[in-house]
Amino acid sequence: MKITYFILISIKIFLNALQASNLIISNNKFNIIKCVELTGTGREDIFKINNPSFQWKYKNKWYELADPDKGIANDWKVIFKKSEINLYNSVTKWSRTIDLKKMFATMNFPTGEKYVYKCDYIKKVN
Repeated sequence: MKITYFILISIKIFLNALQASNLIISNNKFNIIKCVELTGTGREDIFKINNPSFQWKYKNKWYELADPDKGIANDWKVIFKKSEINLYNSVTKWSRTIDLKKMFATMNFPTGEKYVYKCDYIKKVN
């Protein structure tokens, strides 16, 4: 019984890691995730992800944050890790971490305020 449980847990961990890495890079298709803030405001952020591109939807318009040659991105630093994306805005000093394994995100402000988000995979698009 213990061995079966251990095998099932191991398979679940492996599948979560595989899904998380597939959310970062997906053969010229963007994965869209939505993160809902849980610590008070209920605000939503929607992101399109396909390393090296990271886009944020704001007021029904997509903004590329990972390419410093495009628009507002020169304020942002985006770092893709295996199953995590870290963002930092050098002007506002905001930082965000999106954990694609746990589908969880945090937003940190220079005042010490911290928002917590629950994220969900929405779909793949070209």
